[in-house]
Parts: sequence; C-alpha cells; structure tokens
Amino acid sequence: MIVGAGYAGVELAVVVAERLKGAAAIQLVTPGASVLEGCPAGQRKAAETALAELGVDVLCRTKVEKMSAPGSEGALPHATSVSLLEETGAREQETALVLWTAGSSPTTKAAEGRKGIPFPINERGAIQTVSRSHAELPTGAQGCPLVHAAAVCMSKERLWWRGKE
Repeated sequence: MIVGAGYAGVELAVVVAERLKGAAAIQLVTPGASVLEGCPAGQRKAAETALAELGVDVLCRTKVEKMSAPGSEGALPHATSVSLLEETGAREQETALVLWTAGSSPTTKAAEGRKGIPFPINERGAIQTVSRSHAELPTGAQGCPLVHAAAVCMSKERLWWRGKE
C-alpha cells in the first residue's frame, strides 16, 4: 500500500508495479478525488492511464485513520493493520508493507498539511521516525518495520545518509 497520490506516490506506485509485474497487489491511497490533485489535467490523465495499465488499485476519497504494528492486538504477525475511512464507511485491512508519501508540504504550512495523519510529527511537521525510515506509530515508541516514510516527509534528524540511526 502506498499512501499519497502526489508526484512521489504516483511515481513510486508505477515503479513498484513495473518491478513486481503482478506478483503483488498494489494500492494507492489518497483522500483526494483523483491522483495528482491540483496538477494539470494532462498529467492526471497520463498518471491514471499508467496506473490502470499496471493494475494499481487507486483508492480515492480514502483516508488512513490509524495503523497497528505487526503482532500487536488485532494485527497479523507479519502484516500491518490499516484502518481506512472511505466514503462508504470505515474498514480494516491487513497489508504487508506501507510506503507513506503523503503529507509533504512547505514547513510554513506544516500544521495544516499534516493534520490527521496517523503519526507523531515534530515542530516542523515532519514525521517522527525511530530508525532510518521506519515510522513511529502513535501507540508507542516502537517503530513499525513494515511502514516506511519517504524522505520528503521525514524529520531530517533520522535520515540514514546523515549518519544517524
């Protein structure tokens, strides 16, 4: 599951789908009405076509409300339990991997741009991570190895190429 259908999320979904060649189901989740919302219509159409051709399941008007780490109450040992809020109501889904690209916004608008995401954020609005890209789940300080935040959304203190763990 890839959360966020901006440029980073769409590109990531396309690359993962191309590499996996149908070996796994790929979902792209966005609270918006379409992928690349706010971008030129031609770019949106091209992205929608590419995603459809690769079999990516795009879930529009869908929001991730919360996630549970593998093995926690209600989650399978090797899957993250994701609570999705759709227009038709709420549902739970198990997923092997979550790649989070949503919430990237200018730091001057961090408070508005990150409202409602299921992770703790720092004062700049960046997702708190416990190691490398493993997102910190709000249920505790333990990171979830199956939930990764893209570098554009993370706090810079945890970026592995800066030599910090």
